[in-house]
Amino acid sequence: MTILRDRAPPTANFRRASSGITGVWVIEAAKRLEFEAVTVHTPLASTEGAAVVQAVVFVPFFQQASLGCLS
Repeated sequence: MTILRDRAPPTANFRRASSGITGVWVIEAAKRLEFEAVTVHTPLASTEGAAVVQAVVFVPFFQQASLGCLS
């Protein structure tokens, strides 16, 4: 978080930090989603999978760190 809040971090460090925190946010958000079992028909066989029950909307804050999450 310190790198993301820094006024002028090196670009590579900023991108690495924003990518890492984005992954954490996605994992934490996914824990709160509801899934339902679905059957998936692949070329080899049918198998069970999971689908998100409700629609998901991601709205980042438009600041320097949030723009890094969109890349």
